[in-house]
Formats: sequence, C-alpha cells, structure tokens
Amino acid sequence: MGTVGIIGAGSVGSSIASALVQSGIPQQVVLVDVRQERCRGEALDLADGAFLSDTTVRQGSWSEVAQSNVIVITAGVKQRPGESRDELVGRNCQIFQEICTNLLPIAPDAIVMIVSNPVDVLAAVFQRISKLPAERVIGSGTFLDSMRFREAIAKRLALAPSSIHAYILGEHGDQQIPVLSTVSVGGAPLSAFPNIDEDFLRETAIQTRDRAYEIIKLKGSTYHGIAACVRSLIASILGDRCRVCAVSVYSPAFQTYVSLPAVLGRQGIVRIVPIADTLSPSESSALKTVACSIRDRVDSICKACHCS
Repeated sequence: MGTVGIIGAGSVGSSIASALVQSGIPQQVVLVDVRQERCRGEALDLADGAFLSDTTVRQGSWSEVAQSNVIVITAGVKQRPGESRDELVGRNCQIFQEICTNLLPIAPDAIVMIVSNPVDVLAAVFQRISKLPAERVIGSGTFLDSMRFREAIAKRLALAPSSIHAYILGEHGDQQIPVLSTVSVGGAPLSAFPNIDEDFLRETAIQTRDRAYEIIKLKGSTYHGIAACVRSLIASILGDRCRVCAVSVYSPAFQTYVSLPAVLGRQGIVRIVPIADTLSPSESSALKTVACSIRDRVDSICKACHCS
C-alpha cells in the first residue's frame, strides 16, 4: 500500500520501521539519516528481519523520501532525563529547517507525520516552514497518551482497552487534558461504574502525563509505544480507513496545531471531530488555554528561528 519514508534512524525511527515491516502495511520503507553509516546499518538489520514480510526496507535518498506516500519525521535531539518537551524546541527547530531544505519539493499527495517532540509545536513549525496544506501535516499528538489512559481504565474494569472510549487532548506534554466528560465504556458513562472514582481518574491522569518521564528515567528513551501508535496511524492513512484518532492537527477555531480527535484517511486529515462542543466548561477552558500556549510558543520559536 505505498511507500513510507522515515527521517531519522535512531531508536524511534528504527522502531517505527520495524513495526511497519512486521505489519506488512506499506510496500516499502525508506530510511534516511544524516548519520549515513548508522542508517545503513539499521536498514540492513531491518532487512534481515523482513524475510517473512511483504514489506521491503532500505536506506534511501532525500529525494526518494520526499516522494513517499507518508513521510515520518523522527529526527531531533533526545529528551534528557528531567528535561521537558518544551526545552527541546530550540534545539530541534534548526534541525527541522535543515530537513525542509533537504526534503522540498515534496510529492503533491504526500502526508507528513511529525513524531519529534514537542510534537504539537513542531508540527506547527514544520507546516509554517514547508507551507504544505495543513491537512497534510499531522503530529502523532496525544494518540499514545489516549491509549495509555484507556489501558489504565480498562485494567481497573477488567475489560479490553478497545471497549473504552476516552481521550487525552490538548498537547502531548505537561499540559495534556484528560477529557473525563466524554469517557464511555460500552456506551455507558463512567458514572455507571462505582469502582471508577474521581481519585482514581485524577491519579490515572497524572500517571499518564508522567509515563514518558518514568520510562526515560529507567531506560533513557521511549520508542516501542510510539512506534506502535505511528504504525496504526499510517495504516489508517494508507488504507483510507477514516479512523478517529487523537492527533495534532491545525484547528481553524484555535488558529494553531493542537491535539484533537480527527478522521484520518488517504488525504491526511479528513475532518476534525467537533468534540469541543461537548466538553465540560472546565475542559473547554483548559483546551483554550493549551491552544493559546501552543500558538504563542510557535510564534516565538518561528520568530527566533526566522521560519515564518
């Protein structure tokens, strides 16, 4: 089902490539990295693991990646223990400018997926630099956070996570918003389950927010979870499945990128689900605050990096 180009052959990029190869979703995966020897090594290693897959993987050129159906950007400096995602911005902005220079022109129907952190901010930065249509530039956003949140609720209720409908919105970071007002289990509201109380939800939201920091402290970086999420997002795009996922999208209402439920298909963002109309007053206020914060940070970064 097409080609996926991955920029960045580090832990995240190679894990995404591995997940795609094992899934057999794309016809081929093309890797590119400024560290060419590392990239070649990863491509060879991944190819050894692809002998039972219908997906091929190899090292390629910038022009080949630019002509891919989906372009995944994982390049950037690693998040240090104790470092917030926002502290990464300045260090990653220059890298994104260089990526755009190497990548442009991009295939007219290509979808660009940003995975580098802080993802909501960098999705906006990339869209400004590249000037691509906003529906074709997507951030992985709070998809992973939402999956973590659902998993915790499902475990509490001894149910499959697929039975839980819950979202973390706003940003993939410290200001993420657990949307409790719309959580449902098999169509029933959370209030129907007495073993799910406010204390549990509050603690679960904190654990969801801090999960990445815990993993980074224990092993240095995170990559398996996000790789599985990106594989799922790419499957929705290449297969034109029109799945609803919490991703970073440009919201005309907020005039910036923010993580919201959106329909993903072959054209990228098909439409944004109007969940904002169903939020509680406190959730709605928090979402506006987060969106304003993202917009201000993007404006400041683009001004400092001369990318707008």
